[in-house]
Amino acid sequence: MKKLQKLLYWMAFLWKRLYKKATFLLLLISIPLLVLGYNATAQEDSGVLTISGRLSGTYQSACIAAEDFKGIYVVDSTVAAVAAGILAQYALKLADEGMDARSIAHKLDEEKGRVRLFAVLDTLEFLKRGGRLSATAAMAGSLLNIKPVITLNDGIIE
Repeated sequence: MKKLQKLLYWMAFLWKRLYKKATFLLLLISIPLLVLGYNATAQEDSGVLTISGRLSGTYQSACIAAEDFKGIYVVDSTVAAVAAGILAQYALKLADEGMDARSIAHKLDEEKGRVRLFAVLDTLEFLKRGGRLSATAAMAGSLLNIKPVITLNDGIIE
């Protein structure tokens, strides 16, 4: 559990640094890095919860890296951001109750469809930087002060 707490702290620290610099970054965790993490937990069964496999290749990388390991259970959350955090907290709660990694992964697969993510985008800048919106459309939307509402439905932004 201490390893998990350190990892979560590191991820929060990294996120704050990236956000302060206002840099747009999509991070795909590499297979060798995942293998390193899996090796660190090789003595016990472990679960991996990723953001939507339709938004990132991390789920696929996690599955490929887990092929050579016994007892690694990978779950595609089909969501992102706070919604993925809700599932992660649920997984920790189940672990605290004594549930094993395999059962937690199965429970997450059952329950993930109940979590919804809705967001109002304050700026179109990050959609433009990420290539999801053309520069012309972003400029027009900004001039008209458009604030789109998006949702994640089965891992797809709508």
